[in-house]
Amino acid sequence: AMRHKTGWLLLLGGLAGCTMGPDYRKVEPAVPNHWQAAQEPEAGLKPASPEDLKNWWKSFGDAHLNHLMDQALAGNLDIKIALARIDQARAQRRGTRAELFPTVNVRTGAQRQDNPFPGFAPDIKFNLFELGFDTIWEIDLFGSQRRRLEATTADLEGAGEQYHQSLVTLTAELARSYVDYRSLQNQLRITRSNLKSQQQTLKLTERLNAEGVGTRHDVVRARAQTETTDAQIPVLEARLVAALRQLEVLVGRQPGTLDAKLNSTEAVPAAPGREILASPAEMIRRRPDLRVAERRLAAATAMQGAAIAELFPKISLSAFIGLRNTDIESLFKSAAFSYGAAANLL
Repeated sequence: AMRHKTGWLLLLGGLAGCTMGPDYRKVEPAVPNHWQAAQEPEAGLKPASPEDLKNWWKSFGDAHLNHLMDQALAGNLDIKIALARIDQARAQRRGTRAELFPTVNVRTGAQRQDNPFPGFAPDIKFNLFELGFDTIWEIDLFGSQRRRLEATTADLEGAGEQYHQSLVTLTAELARSYVDYRSLQNQLRITRSNLKSQQQTLKLTERLNAEGVGTRHDVVRARAQTETTDAQIPVLEARLVAALRQLEVLVGRQPGTLDAKLNSTEAVPAAPGREILASPAEMIRRRPDLRVAERRLAAATAMQGAAIAELFPKISLSAFIGLRNTDIESLFKSAAFSYGAAANLL
């Protein structure tokens, strides 16, 4: 009998260590290890360090841009959604991991039951009071839960990469919108300055024509050029407001909150030098969208094994240990101690 029980334990232990489905193996993309354009970096180019890439916008040295980035990282809705997805994926992983262990519940209650032996005193009813712990454990024989844990782990890592992707998209879009805003400011300043010069030229041309020195053609041409420049100003002003509203959306603020802070015309930000990544392979490895896709593939591969494991039997163990008695006053006496165990095969 002892050898028989030991054999069953060894069998269950061996089965509990197996998993179904293919094991995921990460595939590295086949990309060159060096740039094909030149063997030596061009003048003004330098390799980008990981720390510089995390805060790449600071290389512009623009205090307004740095402040906008800080506000966006704290208040942008897409960033908050990505962080919420990380919390959701982390909670799902904790729930999946908990299914690998027994579930223990406190069990208490009181029942009023009929006599289980109706042939003897059928009119008698009795009470049943119980207090104890109830536990159930589904043995992961074929690795279904372990594969699900692999999948939720990959989902959690993918959620982290989605957050990084949101950061890349946000910072790039914010920097581009800020540069567009400063460019439009300077275009508007130059256009207004040109309009003043052209208006003065028009007055001089009209005076020369009145004194018989100039021609009517010169006056018409100067007026057309002045009106063309004047018509560009409302278009630039509308584009400037649109760029400002885009910045406010990216920062997560209400329209009009940045008017006073960005009203003054500043120079278009320019970086002192250009930075490059070490190699095409390094650039591929840093792309969060590719890493998200790779983590999704890992999760799908793990779920394939979990689905295959569902085709095999499931064994669950249940047990109760506690106190049971028909008299509540005698519930906490040693005679009320009760226990039981069962195994279910599905």
